Amino acid sequence: DLSIDEAPKPFSDKLFKEVISKIPGGLFWRGQREAAFKLAGKIEQYVSEEPQRLLEIASFYLSIESGREAARIAERVLEIDQNSAAAYVTIGMANRIDFDLEKAEVAYQKAVDLAPSDKTARRGLADIRRALGKSDSATEIYRSLVAEDENDDAARTGLILSLFEAGKPEDANALLSKSIDADDAGIFLLGGVAHWYAAN
Repeated sequence: DLSIDEAPKPFSDKLFKEVISKIPGGLFWRGQREAAFKLAGKIEQYVSEEPQRLLEIASFYLSIESGREAARIAERVLEIDQNSAAAYVTIGMANRIDFDLEKAEVAYQKAVDLAPSDKTARRGLADIRRALGKSDSATEIYRSLVAEDENDDAARTGLILSLFEAGKPEDANALLSKSIDADDAGIFLLGGVAHWYAAN
């Protein structure tokens, strides 16, 4: 408690990023769960009007898969800034953790509407639509991400898998062969392809 209470206020950016925001996670992963939650709550009180810092506390809750707490803080951010795409991305992640994919899709779509160029939001929306069986829509988003950045491995993986799931194995295999030839077909991609073939 003293490390938080006695730190100079308001927190400097360096102090908050390098020390304060890392305290809850450091405690949690050392088995001090109760202390981690207590200090996360205390830090939240001190930065209750600062959206970016609130989202960093929400990131702690995402890292320990506490979707409800992460979403609660993101909702607080939206009370301060209703146009925060980052808050909607956080809500999307939180709902995904809690397996509420429909709500996650809504949140990611709002994030994309607010920030159309946000790659995290677009990739999140594509991933959720894949999970919901909306493969064609997911494919379209993944294609746009790969077109913008051919080194976006996550988007390329999503694109290949969504093509398989959309019933387009020839297109998927063509892209898969390119990834294998370039030696950038990761375990997630290969595992996903193997699963698709086993199921089909």
